[in-house]
Amino acid sequence: MVKALVIGATGKQGGGTARALLKAGHQVHAFTRNPDGEAAQALEAEGAVLFKGHTDDVDSIKAAAAGTSAVFWVSMPSFTDWDEEVRGTRNVIDAARQAGSVQHLIYSTTATTDRVRQLPLWDHSPLMKRYWENKIAGEEAVRAAGFAHYTLLRPVEFMPNFLQPLASFQYRDMLKTGVWRSAFPADFAIRYIDPEDIGRVAAAAIVDPERFSGQAVEVAGDILPVGDSIKLLAAAAGKNLHIETLSWDEALKLSEENPVLIGQLLRMQNAAIDQYSTRPLEDFGLGSFKKLKDYFEDHKAQVVETYKEVE
Repeated sequence: MVKALVIGATGKQGGGTARALLKAGHQVHAFTRNPDGEAAQALEAEGAVLFKGHTDDVDSIKAAAAGTSAVFWVSMPSFTDWDEEVRGTRNVIDAARQAGSVQHLIYSTTATTDRVRQLPLWDHSPLMKRYWENKIAGEEAVRAAGFAHYTLLRPVEFMPNFLQPLASFQYRDMLKTGVWRSAFPADFAIRYIDPEDIGRVAAAAIVDPERFSGQAVEVAGDILPVGDSIKLLAAAAGKNLHIETLSWDEALKLSEENPVLIGQLLRMQNAAIDQYSTRPLEDFGLGSFKKLKDYFEDHKAQVVETYKEVE
């Protein structure tokens, strides 16, 4: 049995990690800003020990890390304080070191972090440039921290991004009109992941640090052309949803107001240098991960609610 600190334990990835560990009989220190919230209380009911704190508070992290062998956390951008993400990561590292028992850091960033600087548009948008610089800096800090083990997780597109509240950022036009104006052609392949499956991988790394030590692993559960993805979404929502592909120049121009489009163009550039659509999916011996169709079926009520305004 292991004892691990999960920072952001009420979030999607942190929650998935905490639940996977608890289900397997391990001990979890669940670090959250709101221990009185419903999500935190649910974890406590499953056996987690709750700790209140923030990644700007080293002492609160240190207290939560005491007696644990591993720490999991996520690189979360702040659009009001761009320094918070990297500052928080360094605070986690410092607190874990001070705790004295921690041997393994598990840090979740995002796919493409290792090669984004090879892409011509990576620094086109000041906002997206800073986004990627923070991901890179966080990974570098973890690598250089000097712990016995570290593992970098690089998850792909989240399946919950199709649902509110996240859909307002990624698919805001489709919520009302049913049309997703995107840089992607309908046949462009996207890799998807259910955050619960990210949690399964994180838990596996925590339980078997030697196996995952020093590794950076992409976490993906399904791969589909975006046109097919929208068809599955439409079927679950009971609505007429479809994709409208922008030209490259049009997407680049519109990205000045909608940075999501730069992210899409970057993925298309990445596909030109990476075996993105043909590289096999890895389940790390955990059994098959959630497929997008099944995710929509499992969350059908949320899908219907998200797209209820589409005529």
